[in-house]
Amino acid sequence: MNVNDVERLIATAQHSGNAFIDCGIVTGTTITFKHKFVSLWMVMLTPWAAAGGATCGGVSWNQDEDGFYTTATIESVGCDFIGWIAIGTGISA
Repeated sequence: MNVNDVERLIATAQHSGNAFIDCGIVTGTTITFKHKFVSLWMVMLTPWAAAGGATCGGVSWNQDEDGFYTTATIESVGCDFIGWIAIGTGISA
C-alpha cells in the first residue's frame, strides 16, 4: 500500500467520523467484521469450552484489496466457540 492509499483511507475515516464496536461469536478461526475498519483499536477474545481449558490468541488483522480491515484470523485451542469484540474507526460495509 502506498502513501496515497493510506491518505485516502485516513480521509475516508475522518470524513465519516465513525467509531464502531462489532461483536459476535465464532466457532472457527476467522472473524468477519460487520464494518470496514481503517484502524482497529482493540480486538478482545473470550474463549469458551464446556470442558474448560480453552485458550485463544494470536490475532492477525486482514485487509481487503482496498486496505480496509474486514476480517481477523485467530489461533485457538480447545474452544467450542469464541466471543469477540472489535473496536475501531471505519465505514459501513
